Amino acid sequence: MPVSELPEFGVPGGMRRFVLAAAAVALPVLAAVALVNAVADPFGYRGRPLQSGLNDVRSEVFYRAARPTQLSWLRTQAGAQNRHAELLVGTSRVVRGFDACAHPQRGTMALPMLTQYEMTQLVRDVLPPPPFEQTVWIELAQGANAATSEAHGSRNPNRDDLFSWNAVVTSLDNWATSRSVGKVDGVAGCYVPPQPAVEPLRDSIGRMHELENDPRSLGLYRDLLARLAPSCAPSRRMVLALLPVYVAPQSWQEAQAILGRYDATVQAETARANQRWPACRFEYRDLALTYLQRGSEAIEADVKAGHWVDGVHFTPALGESLLAGANAR
Repeated sequence: MPVSELPEFGVPGGMRRFVLAAAAVALPVLAAVALVNAVADPFGYRGRPLQSGLNDVRSEVFYRAARPTQLSWLRTQAGAQNRHAELLVGTSRVVRGFDACAHPQRGTMALPMLTQYEMTQLVRDVLPPPPFEQTVWIELAQGANAATSEAHGSRNPNRDDLFSWNAVVTSLDNWATSRSVGKVDGVAGCYVPPQPAVEPLRDSIGRMHELENDPRSLGLYRDLLARLAPSCAPSRRMVLALLPVYVAPQSWQEAQAILGRYDATVQAETARANQRWPACRFEYRDLALTYLQRGSEAIEADVKAGHWVDGVHFTPALGESLLAGANAR
């Protein structure tokens, strides 16, 4: 029916033409937005598989998104690629410090500021069923990361993911990042994240003091073991790892004394947990103390080589040597 023959309904003809023109523009735009987001699935709500060069590499836009959306995508990613002989779970220190591309049988499941609670939820949700042989490394979080629970929020995936402009921006940025990052054997999601500029190193001995003096530390470790226990299986090693931080030379002796006392307590708790849950194979590894025991020359060589990005983050070169040493023990 021509526009001129449409019933008036008290609306001027000019206004009717404007509404129809706006609809003619808006509907195709909304359809295009929905198509882009449905194909790219930027936050994982539709469970689409990762595709190399399309949506397998997270961009900086993604890391600025709300935490529930990040966790949703991480579950999707890990669920699709969780049949690794070795899986590393943790915070930005795992994101920046370990290269999953170097080993086809190694995977990572990590986000900046991932809390201890979120780690256990992810482990519970995505690990493959027994009898798959697997070693799961779980970073021991400290401070707020250890104590804070997962942030929950009400979300409407159809509205937020299909028709959100923010989702479009994330989809396109993920696509651009996925296209630009080199893959190893075409494996989706396998890439080395860009390293930030090296900052002046700060002595992180304060983190050691926090570990020893925080009255919650031991209780949080017990809570972590209890949360992980339902995910235990005789074919699965659960390795709880304390990652190193940069400690200035004048603090090395003090740091080693603190870690020695902490390790004795935690090892006893780990042994009790294995007795309480016979299906569990919990292990505790203090990579921080092991690193300090390498000696001053080796540590100073790492500093000169730029293997420390700041006081807590290290490069994959150092991360690889840490894992190699731990696995050789």
